[in-house]
Amino acid sequence: MATAFARLNGASEVGPSLRAALADDSWPNRERHLCAVCGAIARKHNAVGIFAHLDNGTISFHQRPYRVLGAGRFAKAVSDEIQDPQLRKIYESVGPIGSVDQFADSTKLLMRPDLRTRLRVLFEGSAEAFCEPARHAHRAAREEDIWFKWHKFAACGML
Repeated sequence: MATAFARLNGASEVGPSLRAALADDSWPNRERHLCAVCGAIARKHNAVGIFAHLDNGTISFHQRPYRVLGAGRFAKAVSDEIQDPQLRKIYESVGPIGSVDQFADSTKLLMRPDLRTRLRVLFEGSAEAFCEPARHAHRAAREEDIWFKWHKFAACGML
């Protein structure tokens, strides 16, 4: 695995399963290894302790013969715990948007700041006091570092 990945908390737990999934030529075996990774990530989420413990097992993907974590239940558990009134207002007004690559599969959008700026309407209504530190940092951020900017400033409607 890459050097940066190896430094992540939990890399030693999921790294062997990820390597095994990449090396195996059978989809059921790859799936088994990836399910082990999903379980490890679910355990990490549970360990944070901000919501009630959720089952870390995988489930069937609808009627298909594939196993998935069902991560939506983790996202819902996290969003249900938003206590800050400003963040709650943002979440309730736009829902779980996530990062740009979760709702747009467009290289043009991802690489052109002028197009990303048009997405600000998705984040309108964010609280000024909450966003001011991000606005200051945003002015200092390098323009080509789109992933850093998107993840840091999306909640403030900066992009």
